Formats: sequence, structure tokens, C-alpha cells
Amino acid sequence: MPKDEELPPVVFIHGWKASILADHRTGEEKFNLSLSQCLGLGQDPDLTIPLQWDESGNQVKDELIATEPVSKVTCLCNRVTIANVYGPLIERLKATRTFEMFTYDWRRCLDEASSLFETFLETAIKNDFGGQAPQVIGHSMGCLVTLSTLNRRPELFHSVLFGAAAFSPNLSVMKDLSLTKRMNVIVKNSTLFTPMGHISNPSPFFFLSRLNEREAYGKEHLDLLVDTDKKPV
Repeated sequence: MPKDEELPPVVFIHGWKASILADHRTGEEKFNLSLSQCLGLGQDPDLTIPLQWDESGNQVKDELIATEPVSKVTCLCNRVTIANVYGPLIERLKATRTFEMFTYDWRRCLDEASSLFETFLETAIKNDFGGQAPQVIGHSMGCLVTLSTLNRRPELFHSVLFGAAAFSPNLSVMKDLSLTKRMNVIVKNSTLFTPMGHISNPSPFFFLSRLNEREAYGKEHLDLLVDTDKKPV
């Protein structure tokens, strides 16, 4: 299928828990949405991030890096596809448009991801897109990263398509952060994604609402986090 050169280039940015994480020293995939990982049938990788910060205020990194968006859920050592994730979209865009993907570590602070995304767009526009700003397609948490970058650097964007954007305050993620061992929202593996592990990952906290924010979206106020005096925090 020929590419439509009259349309702007496209950049895709994925959502939460939706990129493959690999050991940067060996290249071995540690998190890849295999069926065994989704259901907790195998040995779980350690997805916690050190609770330490460097002199610049950035959380110290572990040995894992994001390599690419998850294309599909598989089993039998990736030989059998159980369900598609981003695969069909990526293949279609590769075939029809000038296309790049931005992959980020969905565990880490989204301010960091937004800064990296800004640099990625600058480089792609200069080296790959002939100076043309791309259309950006974001999904879920990727929309938060995109919106932050867009507000700072609108000239880096031709246009934006937000898919299932996580803009409105979201309480469902509380299941992932709960200490009552409730099941996870996306990956049903409560041993891989433990509350203590999530506490070390700052990204899911960007989903939560600030005080009185739900009312601004026409949603009922709920006090889920309170201090020792029963006051909302």
C-alpha cells in the first residue's frame, strides 16, 4: 500500500503498562504483556523503582528500559497471539504514513516522559520529517504526556488525536494502589503489580484527582484519602 505523502507524518505514544520493559544490560524482556504475566502464572519481574532521587531531583533509574509499545498479548513464548493491543494500528500507520513511535517507561514520572517526548519530536522533525510537525496520536496516559508537551511547545505539533484520554480524574486506578489486595485494573496479576510496587512508580498518581477537581468535571465528590483527623488529603 503506497504512503500518502500529502498527509503530515504521524507519531504514536502509548498508554500505561503498555510498553515492553527490557533489561538494558542484556536486552532480555522482563515485561511484555504475555498471558502468563497477565494472569500471574510465571515468575514475576521486579517492576519497583528505587525510592531514591539524584541531585537534579529525578528518581534514580533501575536496570529496565522501555523498548517499544506492546503489539499483542501472547502465550507459548510469543508463538500464539491471544489478543491484539497496538499491533494493527502500528502496522497500518507504518504502511500508509511517514511514521514514528515514542516509547517511554510508563512507571516513571510523566514530567520526565514529557521532557523526553519534547526532545524526541524536535529530533524527528529535523531528521525524519523534513522539518514538518507531525500529527500525534496519544492513548490513555500517552495523552497526558502529549498534552503537557503541547502546552509548552505547540509548534512541534501539526495536530493531535487523543484516544481514551485520561484527562478526567480517574478513581479506578485506586484498585491498583489499594492495600486491600483488590485486582489490578489492566493486568490481573496482584503479585506482579503490588501496592508497594505501585507506590514506587509515580506515574499512576497522575490519574488521581486533586481536591475538588471531580466537581469541575461534574462528578460526585468522594473522599478516598484522608489523614488521621479524617480530613481529605
